Amino acid sequence: MRETMHVKTSAGRIAVRTSTGSRNPLLLIHGNSMNSCVFDALLDGPLGRSYKLIAVDLPGHGASENAAFPEKGYTLPGYADAMLDVLFALDAPNATICGWSLGGHVALEMMANSKSVAGAFVVGAPPVSPGPAAISGFNVTPNTALYMTENLDEASQRLLAEVSVSDPALYNIYEAVARTDERARRIVVESLLAGVGADPAQLLNDEKRPIALIVGENDPSVSMSFLQSIRGPAVWRGSVQTIASAAHAPFLDAPVSFNTLLLQFLRDVAQLRRATPAPPSDQEHRKRLRA
Repeated sequence: MRETMHVKTSAGRIAVRTSTGSRNPLLLIHGNSMNSCVFDALLDGPLGRSYKLIAVDLPGHGASENAAFPEKGYTLPGYADAMLDVLFALDAPNATICGWSLGGHVALEMMANSKSVAGAFVVGAPPVSPGPAAISGFNVTPNTALYMTENLDEASQRLLAEVSVSDPALYNIYEAVARTDERARRIVVESLLAGVGADPAQLLNDEKRPIALIVGENDPSVSMSFLQSIRGPAVWRGSVQTIASAAHAPFLDAPVSFNTLLLQFLRDVAQLRRATPAPPSDQEHRKRLRA
């Protein structure tokens, strides 16, 4: 059984699990009401034996503490700050980020808030601008409300698990949803629609570090027309990368195709880093962590 360590962050103690690999670190961030167990196959597989994979439970999820200040900690900037604290605590500020669903939005926020992060592999998360128009990046269905509702009954919790991954029982997703601090769902969506957070559109146009946009071809949550309209110098390979025969969690539905893309992205990030000067260090995060 892989041991879980806890790291002190601005949002509280965060649960962290790492793989045995030692190459360039890759931070794995799960989705809304999930936990890091969804990444077990990556941690235990060939990628995890080569690269240093760092799988975290977001504040209010899994084995992490609930956010000390929910109205701040459960926003995209709050989650991003906590994740940057984790990277500095593990001496990995230059990590690449792989974020799924909510984790993808957190990854983009981290890119906007830190020049140390090497790149972002964004899965099932349309790069929407904060504000009411953010809803245009998603397919609005009767199940959409599940991701933003604070008090879900048991049947609704089970439904949320089932629309998130293809086999929730296999990955303990039912338990993950039940454990989640219910305030987290409401606060993160309300804050996004209220305009809280960085603007990914600006990031994709201005950033030199690569940002991969990944989606399963059968993802029921994401607006494909929105994703396919996204362009910008920072977009890896120039456009969204679609994974065949996959839904919202392509790393579970089509692991071979997903892992191939992720490995190619990691190699491209490493090559770019070797060709460019070392990024500046985010000293303010270090100072806060040591305080």
